[in-house]
Amino acid sequence: MLIRKRWWQPLWLSVLVVALMLGRALNRGRDDWSGTVAFLVIVTVTPSAFLLTRVLFRRHLRRWAARGEWTEIDPDERRWPWPDGRIKVPRAWQREIDGLPVTFGEIRWRNHDFDGTVPRRKGKGAFVVVRLPHPQPSMVLRHTFEPVGDSPRLDQPALFEAYVAGEIGPWAVRGDELFTVEPRDVWLDPQIADQAVRRALRTVQLLDLGPDTPGAEPR
Repeated sequence: MLIRKRWWQPLWLSVLVVALMLGRALNRGRDDWSGTVAFLVIVTVTPSAFLLTRVLFRRHLRRWAARGEWTEIDPDERRWPWPDGRIKVPRAWQREIDGLPVTFGEIRWRNHDFDGTVPRRKGKGAFVVVRLPHPQPSMVLRHTFEPVGDSPRLDQPALFEAYVAGEIGPWAVRGDELFTVEPRDVWLDPQIADQAVRRALRTVQLLDLGPDTPGAEPR
């Protein structure tokens, strides 16, 4: 069972305490508290709007997962295909799409480039992991449009045409899993989720790593 930590509660309390202290300091020795009231409104409304927006985006993503029959998993109980490092997976969901187990979620990282598939060593975004039917030789398509690996699958022209067209992004194959990490500076929403999953499955299709039956579009 997943337990969500309400990290915003101590943050909210801290904001109120600091606001009161600063407000009293600004109005020390004066009877007019209008400045304090205005200051309190500013420092309380801004965090409230931030938290409300975050809650709404998370609610949209949960509804997207429910509609698509995704099951939320505990990220700490799963082994991820990327090397260990300063990487955090706050939330993740899993479902099977036409015979392929697919995991989607939020990710944050620092001092990491996921085998060269992301341009920044610090960031946040979305990730997708697709479990393949069979283990494969290690291979990567880096964000610099550089293929790495000895597999002949990397030589397919359609793979690079799809990359240039934006149908797929950088990816890496490790063992029996293909993963993609898409940097995003915004909160994830259903549109971002659908795009990330679709691009990862398209990569599997172009590499001909999936089951014999054609891949289905994610719902």
